[in-house]
Amino acid sequence: MKSPLLALVVLIAAFAEVRAAEPSVVFAKVLKERSSSTREMSYEFSGKTFLLHVEMTPIVADADFERAEILPDGMLKLWLTEAGEKKFDEVVKDWYQKQIAIVINGRVVCAPSLEATSFGREFTISHNLPREEVKALVASFPRKGGQ
Repeated sequence: MKSPLLALVVLIAAFAEVRAAEPSVVFAKVLKERSSSTREMSYEFSGKTFLLHVEMTPIVADADFERAEILPDGMLKLWLTEAGEKKFDEVVKDWYQKQIAIVINGRVVCAPSLEATSFGREFTISHNLPREEVKALVASFPRKGGQ
């Protein structure tokens, strides 16, 4: 009896560790159809829920961001590292007018279509993000607020 219980505890602990290892911030391509390289994620916009096919391999994630800051109006501003900027621009150069998902803490917060092929290092996310969620995200970055 102990063996199945122990196996369950180990499985739960392993799942929790994998879940905790997921990046806080991910920018990923959205594909038109489901594939083995995507996961389905819901996205709410203007009172409607959409099902997106988000690539599991991110364009950029936590390590590609240098810092994050909450702006006075409550928007979230993110800065890519130099390497993150190059990585992002390289991946999206052929993704013009296609959609990406911006995922924060496992939730799609916005899914814009790209209207440029080069973006620089700064992104501002103006969608309705819960203030506490944004504070926790900003606190998770080693450098923030111009430090």
